[in-house]
Amino acid sequence: MNERVMEIVNLLIKLILQDGRLPDSGATLVNDLLARGYEASEIDAAFNLVFSLPDISLKPGATESPPPRRVLDAEERMKLSVGAQGALETLSRLGIITVGEMDELLFYLSQIDAVELDLPDIMWLLERVIRDRDRLKMALGFDWSTKGRHGRRRVH
Repeated sequence: MNERVMEIVNLLIKLILQDGRLPDSGATLVNDLLARGYEASEIDAAFNLVFSLPDISLKPGATESPPPRRVLDAEERMKLSVGAQGALETLSRLGIITVGEMDELLFYLSQIDAVELDLPDIMWLLERVIRDRDRLKMALGFDWSTKGRHGRRRVH
């Protein structure tokens, strides 16, 4: 998967986060992406990735209950920067990381002697717990620059 596909995935995820769904006219969105210079095969690959995510429903008025989410306890929150907490929450909400993978990541977190872990640390842990190659690429390729960065890595 190339960088251009990940750019499209980031755009799609941002649209979903903003509006809770993709625009009603998929053709307009595709035409806009084509006008930006993306190839049809890249757009198709990005849509396939986004729509292959587990537990995600983009249908307006969907009545399914939301998937279970792991809530961080006080000790876990103390070990994670605000930016890292937000990244994990976003990945969980989007279905990019499963509840089991989140539990595994937090287990690893409990074993690390650190004051506060930041986004690069979380990305390193994600590489160890997400075994689905496409979801891992989505997690690692997500544009966190708009989320801001809080704290600095201080591992002992």
